Amino acid sequence: MPDFDPKKPVQTRDGRPARIICTDRDHIDGPIVALIKNNIPNHPHEGEEIVVSYHANGMYHSLAGDLSSDLINIPEKRSQWQTVTLNNGWLFDRFPTKNLAIAAQTQAMIVIGHLRFDYEDDVLINVEFEPVS
Repeated sequence: MPDFDPKKPVQTRDGRPARIICTDRDHIDGPIVALIKNNIPNHPHEGEEIVVSYHANGMYHSLAGDLSSDLINIPEKRSQWQTVTLNNGWLFDRFPTKNLAIAAQTQAMIVIGHLRFDYEDDVLINVEFEPVS
């Protein structure tokens, strides 16, 4: 299991919304108490939050390995932008916004579009070309 940080936003491994209520509970089931959204269709308490205890590393059960109910940090998403030109292919600098990539262009460039690089937790997950309109 990757490093778990209870101070960052969390969800269950299977994607259910979660929020941590405390991290210092004195109990055998673990110090973390969280509220988990019940999203079981047609369940009498669908949409309500249930109280669940967790170990300090976010695991629901310390001996069971990875479970769908474990807490994980919500992946941090970010994008970078790169200008693509007919002159020299692309600019080598990547920018955190498309506007900054556009601002770095010069009049001599023949811009044909921009590449958007999408990351989750610093892992590249998608590259998309957006042509100039």
